[in-house]
Amino acid sequence: MVLIVVKISFVTFTRNCAKELEMLLKHVHDIVDEIIVVDGMSTDDTREVAVSYDAKVFVRKPRGHVEPDRMFALRMCSYDWVLYLDVDERLCLRLKHELREIVEKLHKQGYAATRVNSVPVIKGKPIFRKVIPWQIRIFNRHHVKYKGIVHELPNVRGRVAELNPYEYYIIHLKGDSWFKLWKHSVKYAYLERIEIHRMGNYIERALLTTRLAPLATSVIIAEKLVRNPPLTMNSFPHALFQGLYRSLVLTLMTFRGKRRERISKYIQRFGLIPLLKQ
Repeated sequence: MVLIVVKISFVTFTRNCAKELEMLLKHVHDIVDEIIVVDGMSTDDTREVAVSYDAKVFVRKPRGHVEPDRMFALRMCSYDWVLYLDVDERLCLRLKHELREIVEKLHKQGYAATRVNSVPVIKGKPIFRKVIPWQIRIFNRHHVKYKGIVHELPNVRGRVAELNPYEYYIIHLKGDSWFKLWKHSVKYAYLERIEIHRMGNYIERALLTTRLAPLATSVIIAEKLVRNPPLTMNSFPHALFQGLYRSLVLTLMTFRGKRRERISKYIQRFGLIPLLKQ
């Protein structure tokens, strides 16, 4: 019987985040076989930190978001299976300890990827949600293609497994301040308003069509609380925050104009990378 040993490439994206990167690489360096860092021309010690962990570093022109670099990073990997984390993410203890065993099982059973729960942590408190925010961060790179700008799930060709969301999850370190979190989210709202063309949610679609989104923040928040009720008091502020975020995205979409509308249609159909090549 031949023992199949599956090797894992780790991928992350950086720009002026030396301290955060060092903590991340210290977290993963002993559970992966290769580290790929795509850097957006950092001016601090980010690249030096990456090299100190024997990472392969590729410098790319920053565009404000990492989507144009995702497929590039996957092409630079030496191995088929990939673990991808942002610098403010970590694996929970059990997922870290069992990562290689999980990847071996996925490979042996013919899966292309697995969905993992993403649990935000604010002020040291994990926030579990009723509706699981699945992420695909462990996958076979030959079966995955990214198309969107932000908050995207990659298109996967093949079978996708799901890990138990309360035993295996990614920890998302949201920071120590709701103000910092909101400031960070505003940037993503501006990007998401370009990416999205049609809303999947009936209420949001109706508000956008009637151009009432700027006046309907309370409606959007209420809808979010009903669809995804907080499980604990710790998660209640985060649920409110998500409603405010969606309200901001819809408001920006209301005023984005015909040119942005055409761009969003194109991105939704073909992805961002072909647009950048024009």
